[in-house]
Amino acid sequence: MGKAQPWVNNTTWLEYFGNNYNAQSNDDGFYAVVGYLNFGVNTRLKGRGFQFLSVSTRLDGQMLPQGTSSVCDYNEDGEVSPQEEASCQHGNDARIERFILRLEHKRFNLFVGDFNVNFGRGLALSVRKKSNIGVDSTVKGARLDIKTKPLKLIGLFGVGNRQQSDSATRQLFADPGYPHALCDGMDSLTENEYGNRMWTMCSDIIGAVRAEAKLPGKVKAAAHYGNMWFGLLDEATEQHEALHFVGGDISRARIFKKWDFFGGATAIMRNYHHKENHPVLVDDGLGAYVSNNISLGNLNLLVEGKYYDNYVLSRDTAPLTVQYTEAPTLEREDQQVPAAANAAGPSYASPTPYPREVLPCTRIRWATCSRTTTMTTCGKARTPCGCFTPSSAWTGTMLIAAPASS
Repeated sequence: MGKAQPWVNNTTWLEYFGNNYNAQSNDDGFYAVVGYLNFGVNTRLKGRGFQFLSVSTRLDGQMLPQGTSSVCDYNEDGEVSPQEEASCQHGNDARIERFILRLEHKRFNLFVGDFNVNFGRGLALSVRKKSNIGVDSTVKGARLDIKTKPLKLIGLFGVGNRQQSDSATRQLFADPGYPHALCDGMDSLTENEYGNRMWTMCSDIIGAVRAEAKLPGKVKAAAHYGNMWFGLLDEATEQHEALHFVGGDISRARIFKKWDFFGGATAIMRNYHHKENHPVLVDDGLGAYVSNNISLGNLNLLVEGKYYDNYVLSRDTAPLTVQYTEAPTLEREDQQVPAAANAAGPSYASPTPYPREVLPCTRIRWATCSRTTTMTTCGKARTPCGCFTPSSAWTGTMLIAAPASS
């Protein structure tokens, strides 16, 4: 064993939240003191194939110096009623948010505690930090990656974990599925309304395996399977909800030294254990995605296609919870069409690598939805915006670009 290197890192800052332009004013004009305390130890290992060992912990805390008397006063009558206090998601908080043990061996990697996961470019399973919407999520449990020359095996088991403090609003959110119905009667584990302060538990349970193989011809193929047991009961039937997902993907880089290809699909089987007694809860879903990236000299051609039919992996589709998947949408983030769980269509992009200031660009997007699509001007491009549909839709984007004439 090499020399151990302990380390400590503390970050503390003051935030001010002004007018957020919502219908209420009680959550405007407040301060928050936020702190992250990270500490751990790293060491290089020697002998028997062991390479590296790391153990770290992160403590998160936030404090509202002015208290919650104003920010929780929704009707602005000068008093916080018991009902307002019960529904208020602002407040002081401190907890052990992250624990990570990582052991690296030349033939395997072991993670205990918090880790991120990505199967099939996020189509099958994706749990990671999303800074733009204030969600920092992990799986808390154990993950083992076994590495051989032709094959890589991944196995994981744990519970869904998200950072309780939302970085965009400083509201406090519960772990996904918390408190899990399996924890009924365990007051010591569920006494905090947002999640256990010491170690995340009593939230959505996740188990998954994936095999990645290197085939002849530099082709990579993978298959995966997973099971999820959601924490919250179905409100109508008061039954536990669960799902299975199974699928695979195939990819090949540098075909003819010009073409990168990826294709994958995953099927969802939801609540099949209720097919006899509660068939109304049984449902299926399918997600498929294909990507072709072709380089032809100064021209780069990207052709994508998607098909998502009721493709929702989580139980709750609210954007501020953990969705467990990031199915590619083909559009840039600021141009995404809502209801991406039910969508299909192509995407074509062909930009040429010229300086941006001399590159005029015509962008065409189309969407066929169950509601009226209006044309509005988005930047310098004429695009159909405001397409909202809860049902299946065909969506796509086309980008045509050419160098400016001399």
